[in-house]
Amino acid sequence: MRPVVHDDKPAWISGLLILAVLILAIAGCWAVFAPDPDELILKGAPSTPSTSSSGWTVTPKPAAPPVTLATLPAEVAQSADERVTTSTMYCLSGTTASGTPVRDGVVGVSMGEFYRLKGSRWEVLTGPHAGRIFTVEDKGPLADFDMWTASCREAITYGRRTIRIRQVEEG
Repeated sequence: MRPVVHDDKPAWISGLLILAVLILAIAGCWAVFAPDPDELILKGAPSTPSTSSSGWTVTPKPAAPPVTLATLPAEVAQSADERVTTSTMYCLSGTTASGTPVRDGVVGVSMGEFYRLKGSRWEVLTGPHAGRIFTVEDKGPLADFDMWTASCREAITYGRRTIRIRQVEEG
């Protein structure tokens, strides 16, 4: 004789468990897709009519325009060939967008600037690489002035810095 299994839980408990799982899933999605609080601007006052329960109107902060070598502030530069830019370092192996192997002295620039600047040579005027000359041979989606290094530790330690550069030769 087989034992008879009875479900002792009422149906509403199963429904409650399913509802709890759905709420947790929605909360998880909100945590992933919610706007970053640092990127929000609070407008209005509590007395201002609003759809939010707190009475504040929340508007996303406008995105800053991308900074490229062409749009950098010329007033900081000493001559027309000088620029102030954000620099980073990368340590990938392989070939550059120009088809040459990555090596010391190679720099990548933004995709929009690459074809205009390809082959040009730039001297770094400030920062730990001051006095060095880099040749534009690579590109990247976010690269302003992305110098190649063989050491990934050096690339991580370098981080993101603002430097001054000067074009010494056109491409």
